[in-house]
Amino acid sequence: MPTIKEVLKDYESSNNIEMFVNHTKLMSMFKKLLNTEYAFISNLILKYRTNPMLTPDTIQEFLEPLGLGTLEDVMEFVEKHKELNNILFPQYDIKLTETVSVNDIINTLKNSWVELESNVKYDFGDPEYYLLDTDTYDLILKNCRIDRRSYVAESFDCEDFARTTKSWVTLNIRGNVTFANVVGNFYYDSKLKFSHGFNLVIFKDTNGEIKVECVEPQEDKRIKSLKAVEGWFLGVNKVKLRFIQF
Repeated sequence: MPTIKEVLKDYESSNNIEMFVNHTKLMSMFKKLLNTEYAFISNLILKYRTNPMLTPDTIQEFLEPLGLGTLEDVMEFVEKHKELNNILFPQYDIKLTETVSVNDIINTLKNSWVELESNVKYDFGDPEYYLLDTDTYDLILKNCRIDRRSYVAESFDCEDFARTTKSWVTLNIRGNVTFANVVGNFYYDSKLKFSHGFNLVIFKDTNGEIKVECVEPQEDKRIKSLKAVEGWFLGVNKVKLRFIQF
């Protein structure tokens, strides 16, 4: 099986990556790599656009440490990782239509069961967001596999679970939906016990009512009321949000 360098030897141009892509022996490989699932590899190759000379040698130099020196290696990689990529980058057909403004979100939170610190910080990247429905909310909890990841103190802990879950929603559902990354202060009465990172969801239930819930991403656990907070962590009976990022 020829190496990718050998296949590319006739296309040593600093600005003709399209010629590489369209080469008959590489078309199938690049078509797969340029999909979302394999974009990280093609991005490594495209990095060489800034090189004075984008050559077969420089491309081979980047691919070989990944074990992708030949076309056969690449195709074997694609097959082996297909199942994993379907988990990380599945294709969901989501048809959310109802939107809410930033002011709607803030008012919904202020009128919900969750409490907010007086100096709560909001972080909004968009002027309006698609309102999650019950089906999409359930789909997120069922298909996001972050809860299978092991907790590692100071390495992959609560805020990492929350941020990664939020990123999964952004990648697989859409970026501007009512699913947030939050940090809350947990109290027993008025005594602060600890802070914790988790997620928050605003959604419309099957009766058409807008609900607010907290999600513990480490366990896919839904916290639906202030009373449920006591069962979330022993020794606390109140949580106040201090950071909310949509």
